[in-house]
Amino acid sequence: MIFQYDGTYEGLLCTVFEIYAMHMANDAQISPADGCLTLEESRRVENQSGKADRVVHRLKQIGIAGCVYDAWLSRKPDIENDLFAVVRMAIETGRSPMQARQYTCVRNVAAAAHLVRCETHRFLQFTRFVKVEREPEKPGLYLADIEPAYDILLRIAPHFVRRFQDQCFIIRDQPRGQALLYDTQRWQIVSFP
Repeated sequence: MIFQYDGTYEGLLCTVFEIYAMHMANDAQISPADGCLTLEESRRVENQSGKADRVVHRLKQIGIAGCVYDAWLSRKPDIENDLFAVVRMAIETGRSPMQARQYTCVRNVAAAAHLVRCETHRFLQFTRFVKVEREPEKPGLYLADIEPAYDILLRIAPHFVRRFQDQCFIIRDQPRGQALLYDTQRWQIVSFP
């Protein structure tokens, strides 16, 4: 059976929960809902934060929560099924399978997480801002346009918020049509056309 989720990380975690609740870990595949339609039987999974929180808690206990999240951010095709295979191995053994590189799913997840971490590090170092407002007496608004290969706005947000606490800024992720907005009080990620 193919379990379809809404494309969010919380949705992926709810899908993992649902698969285990239905005792279908051996026969399940995961696909984003916007993926290709298939002739196989499918089920759409709705998000429920309580279910996602339980899965995250278990992944943290095992020690793979960060790696799973980073690999998911790569948005590589079919990464969901590699992630599910790794999570399944972790739950069955009660420990991290990330050292078991003989498994293709572990290699794929480790490689995807590594790529996202490297990309995050690169953009933490080389993101440059341009002042948008030209009035010298005003604090101004700073803008940075980035084109990362992976979905890293959530990964870089805390760094820039800490670093530029007293400045308003926008970081636009051009390929994904998203922007990180910070107004010196709070930050959020929004979509733009």
